Amino acid sequence: MPVLSIIACEMLEDELAYVLSEDHDLNQLIVVENRQSFRFVRKLKSRNCQPRLFPLDKVPIFLKEANNSVYNSVYSSVSVNILKFLLKFPFFKKIPHNSRGKSKEKNKEKPIVVVNTLKLGLHADCELLRSEIYQNIRKMATFSDGILIFYGNCGHSLRNTAVDFKDLPCSLYFLKDENGEIVDDCISVALGGNDNYAEVMQSGKGIGMIYLTPMWASSWKKMRMESNNTSDFNDSFF
Repeated sequence: MPVLSIIACEMLEDELAYVLSEDHDLNQLIVVENRQSFRFVRKLKSRNCQPRLFPLDKVPIFLKEANNSVYNSVYSSVSVNILKFLLKFPFFKKIPHNSRGKSKEKNKEKPIVVVNTLKLGLHADCELLRSEIYQNIRKMATFSDGILIFYGNCGHSLRNTAVDFKDLPCSLYFLKDENGEIVDDCISVALGGNDNYAEVMQSGKGIGMIYLTPMWASSWKKMRMESNNTSDFNDSFF
């Protein structure tokens, strides 16, 4: 079964929960169990999406068992088909049989999706953000057919990701707008692309702006705490 892994920003968990809950062609949905996954899982369940949770190091074990299960089902089905063929001959008709099987070839085409959400505090340091995402790409590439980076460029910290992983054994995918450009960040995602983002920025005519998506509005205190108060948030302003 094909495996699509998603390395996601916690800031985009609302969008990701919506996308996954609307996809009815998934074979399995696995969420990597960590501190920031629990709220995400609650949102999935509220949309009638039931994921399975595993620590990252246990995911390859589960995938291997899942593939073995599908292989055995297909093998049993093939065996039944052979038996039906043999039963056409008089000698084999005398052999009692009690076999039932159903092909699950179709299930092989349905992907398993593995989601790994990373914490907000990584945004306080572009080098740390890039390092953490790169580390998870290398880990998840060992069991993935493709990896979707559910981030924007995030202050240009991820601009060279495709080049840096050009020899990766699996494909890398990125969030892009309708012009085919990788989105700048989560605000670009919310506004519908980089052109819309630039237009809104220019409308401020040089006045400072702050964007509050639902996740930003509900998480800025947590983000500041995780970044050890190194961010430039102004408590009195909020």
